[in-house]
Amino acid sequence: MKKQEFAKEKCFIFSGIKIYSRYLQHKPFFKRTQSFFNGFIKREKVIDELHSIRYKKYQVGRVVVAQWGYEKSEKYIQIFCYTVWHKPVRELLYKQIQHKIPPNTDYIFILNSNLGELFCFFCFCSKAYFAQNHIQKPLFLITKTYHRDLCRLFYPQAPIVMIPRFRNYFANKVFQLKQIHGLLLFTPSHFVHVEENIIQQKGNWFDILLQYLSIKKEDTCVSTLCFSNASAISLSKKINPLSLNMEKLVILSPEANSCLLIPVAKWQELAVKLRQRGWSIFFNVTNMPSPDGITYPELSLDEVLLLAQKAKYVVGLRSGLLDLISAVNPNLHIIYTGFQTHGIFNTLTPKQVKTGFDLKYLPNCKGKIKNYVDNPKLISQIIDSIGKPHNEKILKK
Repeated sequence: MKKQEFAKEKCFIFSGIKIYSRYLQHKPFFKRTQSFFNGFIKREKVIDELHSIRYKKYQVGRVVVAQWGYEKSEKYIQIFCYTVWHKPVRELLYKQIQHKIPPNTDYIFILNSNLGELFCFFCFCSKAYFAQNHIQKPLFLITKTYHRDLCRLFYPQAPIVMIPRFRNYFANKVFQLKQIHGLLLFTPSHFVHVEENIIQQKGNWFDILLQYLSIKKEDTCVSTLCFSNASAISLSKKINPLSLNMEKLVILSPEANSCLLIPVAKWQELAVKLRQRGWSIFFNVTNMPSPDGITYPELSLDEVLLLAQKAKYVVGLRSGLLDLISAVNPNLHIIYTGFQTHGIFNTLTPKQVKTGFDLKYLPNCKGKIKNYVDNPKLISQIIDSIGKPHNEKILKK
């Protein structure tokens, strides 16, 4: 038996017969096809987030034996090409949560994206959206554990229900469960629309988010974050062993989901030079070892924000976390790198990312943020801009 490898297909051939092959495709949507015995038996999986299509299919010869999945906001099962069962996704969702919906609930939000966009909705747009749609008793359906922390920061009394198995099955951003209207935050097509506009230089992410919500920029306002006493106590217990000087604290945030990471050596150099100038350093890391070799405690979302509130500066890669930190400490030094190709999204250059995702578009950040595109002189540029702690005191005088 020998193994042959191709660009998109892996094959196992024995005596001239293709015993097994696998075809894998990632763009414009995910597709995996597995074939057995020269293709006589096939198994296929497709995930097209943009069009809310997801299915699995089994085929023998040219006959589709079974197929099941989601399409056009419906879940279905087909046997020999005949639909034997189907039901609207909204009915399935309602059945899952009907006993968890509090009385008098007048609107439902499904939180189905990462930190940045959801935070901007809560912090800058939620009051306007609530007023515009006469919302008094919202229910938040969350799909990730940290969504709960985010909701609690702004609406600590609002009911929250976890729906961990939810996928992008809704074709539209608005929906209705029985008599209750709702909004999906956010659809995959929204993020594709953001990317296309940035590539074509037709807009920025925050303005497009406002369009999604049908909110005018002049109607936005900054909401107050609600921190619990328990979070403050927990933060103190975690950071006390580090003996941080809170008057000279700089938080470094080297992680990001979309942006390409910069070399660890740059973070090491930045930490060394900042400490040489008298600054106290805290690396906020969760998925990588700390660049300076020190073990830092892992902080919850509200703990990170409480610490950032006390810091003099925050230096980090452009990420959703910096959207949140901008609300409590707009003295940000943001590093922009390119976006890598992933899923339905294309590569963006550092310049495109900086132009399209600049935090200066946010209502509370004008004139307070320093932006950098990654370059060989990056560390010296940041050091020169931050300076020394005593220089800060002179400037304030």
